[in-house]
Amino acid sequence: MNQETISTYENEGVKYDASKFSNEGKTFFNYMVEINQEVNSLKRRTDILNAASITLSSKLRELLTDDMLAPLGATDEVENPEPITS
Repeated sequence: MNQETISTYENEGVKYDASKFSNEGKTFFNYMVEINQEVNSLKRRTDILNAASITLSSKLRELLTDDMLAPLGATDEVENPEPITS
């Protein structure tokens, strides 16, 4: 059975057939689709970068020794680049 795929827009629980939108509505809908794709892409990229940061922090911790400790009262010139976890 061959089903036709239609693009829909949902607003307050009601679905609308995007092919029936005015030209202006179709333009806005297409922008929304593009924006949502970009947001999803950025979320995936953020997840990948967070995983890389966690891995690198773990590898760096393996290399730390007591003789590398900063003196008490030392001020940080650069903020500690701790991995971001979500």
